Amino acid sequence: MVEALTEAGFHVEAAGTGQQALHLMERDGYQVLVADLHMPGTPIGTALAKRLHDADPSTQVLAVTTRSDAVAKLRSEGIEAATLAVPGDTDRLVAAVRGLLKK
Repeated sequence: MVEALTEAGFHVEAAGTGQQALHLMERDGYQVLVADLHMPGTPIGTALAKRLHDADPSTQVLAVTTRSDAVAKLRSEGIEAATLAVPGDTDRLVAAVRGLLKK
């Protein structure tokens, strides 16, 4: 995902764990969060996405998951998230991020 987004011209920072993602979001903030809802280092990816969104509600969320229950949980927490199947088609990934940046 990082390579596809970088090649498409986006500035990308990757986090290998939930804690790293929190640190990056707190330090820099981002327009779009591409969140693997099954990321290592956090018990529940939806909880991480909620914490990141709460830190900056203007951040658009792209939830990368094959589980509809995870997306439903995000929406029940008040987070409107676009979704992409894991790992998904890179063309769709790039298009989804471009779409979120237009919001």
